[in-house]
Amino acid sequence: MAINLQSLDKFRVATEWTAKGIANLDGTDAIRQNGTYSGALSALGRSKIERAANNDVRTELLKALGNAFGLAGMGEKDGTVTFSKGFMDKLERILGSDFKRDDFKIDADGKVSSGRPLTSRRITAILAKAEVAANKVGETGNSDSDEIGETGEVGKAATLTKTGGVRKDATYGPYAKKLATIKQDISKLDKEAYSQVHKFFKRVEMTLDFLYNELDIDRSDPNASDPSALRNDEEYEFLKEIGDLKGAKPAFQYYDSKSGRFVKLDNTYTYQNDVLWHRIGGGLLHLERAAFRQNESEDIAPLRKYIVDNLRLFVMKSIDTYFAAKDAGKMDAFFAHLRSPGACIEDQCLHFVTFETKHLSEGWQGVSKAEAEELEKIANRDPGEDGPAVDNAEALFVDVFGDLDGEEWFNDLEKKSWTPDVAKFLKDNLVGKTCVMMSYNETTQRFDEMKNDQGAPVIRPLTDADIETLCRKAFEKVYS
Repeated sequence: MAINLQSLDKFRVATEWTAKGIANLDGTDAIRQNGTYSGALSALGRSKIERAANNDVRTELLKALGNAFGLAGMGEKDGTVTFSKGFMDKLERILGSDFKRDDFKIDADGKVSSGRPLTSRRITAILAKAEVAANKVGETGNSDSDEIGETGEVGKAATLTKTGGVRKDATYGPYAKKLATIKQDISKLDKEAYSQVHKFFKRVEMTLDFLYNELDIDRSDPNASDPSALRNDEEYEFLKEIGDLKGAKPAFQYYDSKSGRFVKLDNTYTYQNDVLWHRIGGGLLHLERAAFRQNESEDIAPLRKYIVDNLRLFVMKSIDTYFAAKDAGKMDAFFAHLRSPGACIEDQCLHFVTFETKHLSEGWQGVSKAEAEELEKIANRDPGEDGPAVDNAEALFVDVFGDLDGEEWFNDLEKKSWTPDVAKFLKDNLVGKTCVMMSYNETTQRFDEMKNDQGAPVIRPLTDADIETLCRKAFEKVYS
């Protein structure tokens, strides 16, 4: 790919304006500032002339970017430059989330039709990303090499990710290489006899890919958009940065790998079950334990940190314990451990520590049942409370779904539907467990805590009827 960043020179003047400065073309096709962006509501008073001017400068920017990266797919219709879907797809892959493709709104004829103003902040972010992308192509000769390869190799320098950020090669690169070695080792194991090993390290691979390429990544430039797969809403962040919130409520986004877009984060329950669960290969995280509340928190950072910290520990413990067991000649014990590694990600991390203590340390002695129960209470205690925390019914259900996913007979089902065998497994593992009871709201399609007449949570053991109603509803939401 031939790179010619001089094609973007006319837009560099915008980097000297304030962040809200709006770019337009003057009579000579030069870029000039024409007013300042006043927030999303400004669209209500935007005239046809203003919208046309905004489309013209956005068209000029796409032309400049196409020329800079030598992209095919530009044409002309009725005197207006047009852009093909392939052109926009390629440009989005090069620039990532900083491009904000949806702000251009290419119509059926291939023309820019959004009418939205192009701000200095957006131009600056795009120029910065173009510089990084050009350097990357210069080093690798390939603008699309952003995945962990089969050998776990990474670039000579930090490389761009699929969301437009820069990977933390120093943190995750060595583990990508170690995992590649493990994959080669276990490829020699019988897939049926050691199915738990293959399935477990497939989850480790998916989790590492998620951390390395999407979640725990840095900005390519201080002025660039937050590229993390879990972030504050861009519009809210922009208004916050320029001190123009005017009552705007905090909003959050996650990266949808299927569509390649950032979409609204509705709630952590939906994110855990509809997105995170599948992205990391079927692992449960207790997101309710993070210092984040959907309708109260002003920043996504505590939730993201909780996920990163636990997933990173899971990946590192899984890989390091494998090699430690291999060196100690304890692979049979390690493979046996993977048959039941723990229900949730948090538990699996703790169980690896227990495995290391029991099999890889000198002079280990197991704790008594009473001591183990006390340690469990301490681990589950909410900060600032004297007694042990009690999970809600929804959390218990999803916990046991993790065990269910570990059953070979369940994995062999072509369709994960509610069967007598499923119901029996869940009843055997749930009935009698005490929890905060929930009710299902058909309107919001969410579980809500049940309250008694005094407004306190209803806490009682689960019954067979609860499994057939509440648990079945949770099952259908997760596996439908």
